[in-house]
Amino acid sequence: MSHPYDPDDPFGRRSPVSTPPPDPGEPGPGLAAGALLCSIAGVAGCLPAGFAGIVLGHVAHRRAQRGEATGRGMAIAAFAVGYLGIVLNVVALVLLFRLGVAHGLLR
Repeated sequence: MSHPYDPDDPFGRRSPVSTPPPDPGEPGPGLAAGALLCSIAGVAGCLPAGFAGIVLGHVAHRRAQRGEATGRGMAIAAFAVGYLGIVLNVVALVLLFRLGVAHGLLR
């Protein structure tokens, strides 16, 4: 007794019936979380990361407003922390420059 050839199953092994993948649902706050991490790095002294955090925070906030993603509050925190980080970095640079001039290190 011969069995017909099945091109989808050439070795005659049947796999169990697979279930469809789960519905991914609504996109999560991934972009807002990334923006917040960049903003925190910007406060720590990496100025380009602070700028990236601000831009990503505004993009994430806009997506949350349109209902395309979640994380509206995290996005607001991201660009607020990013702006704060830039202000703190500029103040630190000005103070370091003035300290260098005051002690004769910079002329």
